[in-house]
Amino acid sequence: MGQVNGKAPCARGPLLGNSIYGDAPARYDLPAMTQDSKTLFITGGTGFLGRHTATSLRAAGFDLRALVRLNSDRRNALEGLGARIIDGDILDPLALDEGLEGAGTVVHLAGIIRERPNEGETFDRIHVEGTKMLAEAAWAAGVKRFIYVSALGTRPDAKSRYHQSKWEAETRLRSSGLEYVVYRPSIIFGPEDDFVNRLARMMAHNPLPIVPVIGQGWNKFQPISVEDMATAIVRAAQGKVAEGTYEMGGPRAYTMIELIEAVKRASGRRRLRVHAPVFVMKGLAPLLTWMMKDPPITPDQLLMMLEHNGAEPNRAAEILERLTPFEEGIRRYLKPS
Repeated sequence: MGQVNGKAPCARGPLLGNSIYGDAPARYDLPAMTQDSKTLFITGGTGFLGRHTATSLRAAGFDLRALVRLNSDRRNALEGLGARIIDGDILDPLALDEGLEGAGTVVHLAGIIRERPNEGETFDRIHVEGTKMLAEAAWAAGVKRFIYVSALGTRPDAKSRYHQSKWEAETRLRSSGLEYVVYRPSIIFGPEDDFVNRLARMMAHNPLPIVPVIGQGWNKFQPISVEDMATAIVRAAQGKVAEGTYEMGGPRAYTMIELIEAVKRASGRRRLRVHAPVFVMKGLAPLLTWMMKDPPITPDQLLMMLEHNGAEPNRAAEILERLTPFEEGIRRYLKPS
């Protein structure tokens, strides 16, 4: 590969192995990170995973540039970390160029879990087009490494549009010429998460002592803690994780029923499980999406909820010395009532 803006792409060391995902060769004897590699551009830094990741990156000595929307009410937290704020969004080429100038690494966390077409937030725009634009701008700026957090279940034949769009984003990145690390986590849990806290609120505010379960509840998930994911991202940014695609989960998989029981124990709630037939939910989810701005579940999320979501193999165990058990982690922020 030739030079870009007077910079040669990152030199690669001896090949040590291959990725099982059809990536570029996945394991290299990576060179030590250079001084300019301490400048890092992060997207999605105001989100749940982003806030934890930004804190961990600053603690590891990285100089942060954070892409933040003008109307974000969480920019103060990043400013408090000493991050340089770049006003704009993932589809703003001028903001991308400003944030990437002189940066050695990109951490791309920006994404959406549900679409709001009226506000211009679709999976195609944010995940596919946004990642393509960022990867192209990063290559032009001479960035050394691109870290992208995708999602477990991402594959070309996925049922949900969310997973399809993540696959398309990964494909754009893999073909960009950049050195990359792609993480595909299962459910991420921790303080202020959406999944566990939404489930706990549902138990707390339901006037009836019940908790709904979609279908049989035998589909499995492998939750990973937000602190573990942040640590894994830092290690990738430090050059301690070889190029490739990594499925990431906690130490064990849980059925949906087991997850609900764990949340019940941690929150001290006694609730009877009531199973909602899948065909009922398939009719209800579109109705809720039409009626509510923030529905409890969308049709696309329903498709994901019905799939197995375990890490096979669990590559997180290769990167982290210890994985936080789900029940241990949620006890730190779910208080019995």
